[in-house]
Formats: sequence, structure tokens, C-alpha cells
Amino acid sequence: MYETARDSVERDDPFQLLIYPEGTLYSKLTRPKSKAFAEAQGIVSLAHLPFLFPCIDRCQLTRTLYSFKPDMEYTLLPRSTGLLYTLRLLSTLFPSPSPSSSSPTPTSPSLTLYDLTIGYSGVVPQTYAQSHYTLQSIFGRGIPPPTVHMHIQSLQIKDIPIGQVRQSARMKHIENEITSDERKEFEEWIFGRWREKDRRMGRFDAAGGGFEGMREERRTAEFEVRLRRKDWVHLTSVPIGLSVFWVVVGWAVRTFLLKWRS
Repeated sequence: MYETARDSVERDDPFQLLIYPEGTLYSKLTRPKSKAFAEAQGIVSLAHLPFLFPCIDRCQLTRTLYSFKPDMEYTLLPRSTGLLYTLRLLSTLFPSPSPSSSSPTPTSPSLTLYDLTIGYSGVVPQTYAQSHYTLQSIFGRGIPPPTVHMHIQSLQIKDIPIGQVRQSARMKHIENEITSDERKEFEEWIFGRWREKDRRMGRFDAAGGGFEGMREERRTAEFEVRLRRKDWVHLTSVPIGLSVFWVVVGWAVRTFLLKWRS
């Protein structure tokens, strides 16, 4: 990743990197794992709060929530380490034109983070898009999601608490030179972002309205999605492979039975 980014900077080419801080997709397999990880970190579901704070009134409970980390309900719990390392590393490739590189410098505003939240029409909160729309349903039966809603927010790197980064720092220094306070600040920042994302998904209108508050300013684009040649290979390799396997097994069983009877 670093080499690719550096080459892009040297050629003055655009560079984009897609990263999932939660590590994987929200599904019926990954949600329980995320919940177990949250509980191991002392993070519990909001549904448990009445049992944890039975004698706290609503105002007190609201104040308590600001110092309490509830688990996500509609998304997976994010991991901060990979994103923090990536942002710190990339910030060394986009130097600010001001102070000298010998001292810690503010990172360049030319490095931008785009925070994307995606919702699919027909998929209500706390259900799983990949259970509704699969490769087979989309490309085999021609049933795609009617609309894919994307909430996009751009964040300048200077507004993200990634800590101080030396412009001359190299890959081996990026992880070692961050302080525990800087790491904690970033963890709290990304958790706050995900809490907003979780609330956004909880208010998502699966009937077609999309994300709350975006009905007036949203833009619509239509495009056709086609399978590449290698995608067709991936789709057909599994059934073909299974068919060949069972043919071979059947042949082996018949051969064994013929020899055994003789």
C-alpha cells in the first residue's frame, strides 16, 4: 500500500484506498462475533442498560451514556488500529508546505477521508443485505436492490486526531511513535463516528426514503453493473467443481464395488 501510494504521489496521480474499520460485512455470522468482542471489551448492548442502571432516571442515564460505551445495534464494532496506522502512514506522503520536516508537522489537508454509510432499499435495520441480495439473485435471477443509498461525508486529515507525525517518519516508526493518549483519543473519535453511523442506520427508511435528513439534498445516479469474465468463472467454478467431484466419487465407488463383488 505504501509503495503504491508513494508511486502515485511521485507521478502526481490520484490515490484512493478503501478500508473497512469494522473488518468485514454486517451479516448473521459476523454480528455475533462483533457482539462477543464488544462484551470482552466491557461494551454492552443498549438493551441491557435498564438492568445495569435500574435506578437512574432518564436525564441521569443520558449523561451516563456520554461516558459509557454502548455496543452497536445496526453495525459492527470498529477496530481503530488499522485505520490509525494507515492515516498516519499516508500523512507522511502528503507533506504540508509549511514547517520544516525536522520537527513534528501538522498533516496535509490534501489527504481526505471519505466516510461512507451504505443502505439498501428493501433491507430493514438489523437484517442483512447479503441475505436479501446475493450474486445469484442479482446476476442469475435479475433481482438487484431497487436503490442503493450512500451517505458520504468528507473529512480533512487535519480534523482527525491521528496524533503528531514526523514528516521524515518511516513505516517502522509510525506505530512506535504514537503515544497512548493519542491512541485513546483516536479510539474515542472513531467510536463516536460509528455511534453516529449506527444511529443513521437505525433510522434508515428501507421503503425507499433512504437516510433521514437527506431526502431534499440527495442526488441520483443510474448505472449498469455487468459481470466480468473472471466473475463468471468464479460463479461457475463452484457448481462445476462439485459436479466433477461427485462424478469422480461415483466412478470410484462403482469401481470399488465391481472389484469387491468379483
